[in-house]
Amino acid sequence: SQIKFECQISGFPKPILKWFRNETDSLEKSDRIKLENKLDNYFLSIKDCSLKDQGIYIAQAENSVGTVSSRIFLDINQIPVIVKSLSNVEIFFEENLNQEFICSFKSKPKADVCWFLNDQIITSDKDDHFTIKDEINKENDDEETYISKFYIKNVTLNDSGSVKCKIRNIAGEILSNCTLSVLKMPIIIMSLPETLDVIEKKELKLECKLTDSVPKAQISWYKDNIL
Repeated sequence: SQIKFECQISGFPKPILKWFRNETDSLEKSDRIKLENKLDNYFLSIKDCSLKDQGIYIAQAENSVGTVSSRIFLDINQIPVIVKSLSNVEIFFEENLNQEFICSFKSKPKADVCWFLNDQIITSDKDDHFTIKDEINKENDDEETYISKFYIKNVTLNDSGSVKCKIRNIAGEILSNCTLSVLKMPIIIMSLPETLDVIEKKELKLECKLTDSVPKAQISWYKDNIL
């Protein structure tokens, strides 16, 4: 975004105004910086502000009588930036199966995080089927990295679908999403008989029962290993 400072100066003889950032960095006109004045009003405009523009800005007026200054601190809020996004997951269903999703990001100021499963907002529940945990990682003097974890305990087939992590602060919001696919292998619950006697020219009927599977199983029949 663009920031614009305004300072009104008076004096005799007419003062000369200079702009500084962080005491020593003199600001001059450039592609991003615009300096202008209208009568006693002086303006400093900076477009496409980034984190490097954060700091103390000083308007310093000087004439043959003396020097005065006015200062202001500029704090830059940053739209969240994803460091590690979500990835699609395929798992085979089994008892006591757990799955964790992790999204890490940078944000200034700290962002609010919401998790969604199939577009339904998720909150930690009393059965601990869904658990959300947030952490902060800071190494040396580097910028803080925020980590949000969404944990599913005892995954069921109904947990399949879209998983989204929405990260939002006053500067804006971003979204990371993926797909959770819970697969289930087919299991034969009634097998074919080892042998079967039938009368010639009579109908032959063979039956085999399977459990439901995800995705739905494709059935193929073979005779003497020939489809």
